[in-house]
Formats: sequence, C-alpha cells, structure tokens
Amino acid sequence: MDKFEAGYPPSAAMARSVLRGLASCCALAVGGTALALDEQALIQTVSRRAPAAPEDKLPRSALLTVCFVSKASPGRHSVDQLTNGCVLNVASFKLAAPQSDVILIAPTEENAADKIKNLSKKDSSIKISYVGTGPWEVGGQSIPFQNDEGKFYGNGLKLLWYTQTLKKFQGQYDYIFIADGADLYFQRNPFELAVEYPGADLVFFGDRGDNPSKGKQFFDRMMPRCESSKRNEPSLMDDVDETFMREVDGRQFSIYANSGLILGKADAMLSLTSQVAEIAAECKFWISDQSFVNLVRYYMIKERGEDKVLMFPDMEKTASLGHYSWYYWTEDGWLATKDGTKERLYVVHQYDRAPQAKLLTELVWNKTADWLRQRE
Repeated sequence: MDKFEAGYPPSAAMARSVLRGLASCCALAVGGTALALDEQALIQTVSRRAPAAPEDKLPRSALLTVCFVSKASPGRHSVDQLTNGCVLNVASFKLAAPQSDVILIAPTEENAADKIKNLSKKDSSIKISYVGTGPWEVGGQSIPFQNDEGKFYGNGLKLLWYTQTLKKFQGQYDYIFIADGADLYFQRNPFELAVEYPGADLVFFGDRGDNPSKGKQFFDRMMPRCESSKRNEPSLMDDVDETFMREVDGRQFSIYANSGLILGKADAMLSLTSQVAEIAAECKFWISDQSFVNLVRYYMIKERGEDKVLMFPDMEKTASLGHYSWYYWTEDGWLATKDGTKERLYVVHQYDRAPQAKLLTELVWNKTADWLRQRE
C-alpha cells in the first residue's frame, strides 16, 4: 500500500494530478454529449465553493459521527485511514456548513486521535463526545464494547452511542446529520435539504445505485440472523419491500437506505437511533446496523407517513461509490448530479474503495488543504 492509499495528504504534484484526472474523466461522453473541462480553470477555482443558503434560514444543526481508533476498532481501515478519513470528513463538512457544529464520538479520550483533539481545541464548534466502553444496558441485556475475543462487538454499537450523545445534547439542535466517520466527504451543506423539505422528519439516501437489487439482497440476508421471529417473518419482509418500491429513471425497484447517511429533525433522529438499538438487542445481533435502520425506517413510514420520511435514491443527492465510477463534474471539480443541472452532490460516500479512489481522495485533500492549514 502506498502512502496515498494509507490516507496521507497528497503533495502539490499529486493535487495537480487529480485535476488532470478530473479533466480526463470529464472529457468522457455524458448523455451523448462530450463534456470537456479545462485543467487550468480547475486549478484556478479548486477552492471555490457554491454559495450556501443564507445563515438566518438554516436551522441549528450538527454533524454526528463516530471517530476513534482502538485495538477493537472495525478492521477494514488502518489507523491512518481512520484518522485521516475522519479529518477529511470534518474539514469538508465545515467548509460546506461553517455555521454548523460537529460532534465526534469516541469511547474514551485515549481513543481519540491527536489530530482530532487538536481540531477540537482550535475550533469550539468541533466537539468530542466520550461515550465510555460499556457495558450498556439495552432491553434487559448487557452489551459490551468487545466480544470474548477482544474484537469490536459490532457496528450496531454506534446506534447506542448516537442515542447516548443525542440525549446529552438534547434541545441544542433542530437537525442532525448522522454520517459514517472515515469514508465520506461533503461537497455541499446537507442542511439546505432541511430548508427545502421542512415538513420531513427524516431524510434517507439510497444504497448501491448501480445495482439497486443489492439493497434488498443484503436486507434479506441479514434479517434472518435476528433471533426475534416477529422481525423477519415473510409477510413483514414482503411489505417492507413493497413499501420501499419507487420509480427511478423509468424503473420500478425497492430503495433501501444507506445507514451511513441520514438527515433528520433531532427528536426524530433520537427516536430512530433508540428503536434501532432496541431491535438490535431484541435480535441479539449487533454486527450490522443497516438492516435494522431500514426496518425502523419502514415502521416510521407506517407511523408518520411517506411525506415525513423521505428517501432520495443513490446518485440523486449523494453517491455511494464503493462499486462504481463517476463521470459528471462541476466546473470547479466537484462531483455533480447526472441530470444536466451540474449541481454538486451533497455527500460522496465510500470514495476510499471506489474504482476512482486515488483520484477522489486527492480531490478532497486538495479541496480542504487551506482549511486544514489554518488549523495546524
């Protein structure tokens, strides 16, 4: 693994190479029309941002994300990838939403990286919530931080931590955006969607837009591992699939939510995270949280109505690029929507394992370089 793949900031030469790569990518045909970008224009405008909504119209808001390193951390990322991925997450978010807070979750101060603690010291809007190492009592069960082998007990724990932290900051924010910690970056203020859709309690974003059937396949594979039969009986699974059915680009399919990207009113978000944690305890299954997030989304649609629980398919407002490339760009080098409007996508997810991982990681280091330099 080279030092780029380990998550280190690129050199100036590498920063220029990403722009050349973007210019090359954007020369590909888009809808039958060749869209070529001028490399020098990209270089000159690389730090330019699209105008945000007026501050007085934006709600009190915060990004909530897990950001820590320990011997029991999930194993897909190295220590450097976890730390630098979280730094890019925070920096890109603060560029996009400077008036919003960031709340980073770590078990203990020892687990929080020095880079993260230094950012928090220099910027009071970046907060760290220490949630401890358990055990936590949920549904009459004692839930540990590590299993008997000393490994991380499961991704479902973050729902406990979200709930714990949301209660800690209750009343301070109108809206919360929950995001994965190490594999996404922001291009645009996500709370603009709260202004655009004020009636929505929760906004979800779809998973695997290149292969929508994968969402259902994953849900159907995970739910039988729940030890509560009432949560995975066939009639319930069929109704979930029918409820999630949408028409997208002339096709009908069920859209399952990506659990790493959720926007919502603070009280609705607390209800969501609490219910997911309770179901994980009932099911005695903490390895994966995404299926339970979708199940609670289903319950909340039934309870509140589809106008209160929105869903945007993947590739419409956000992109989860773990399995596909992207060929649509704004003039200043951000990933753009596919519909011809050339608006920035709000969030780019799983960029670190996308076919264009090097290109995209260099891009976000380049975009956030000035912001980070000012806080060294």
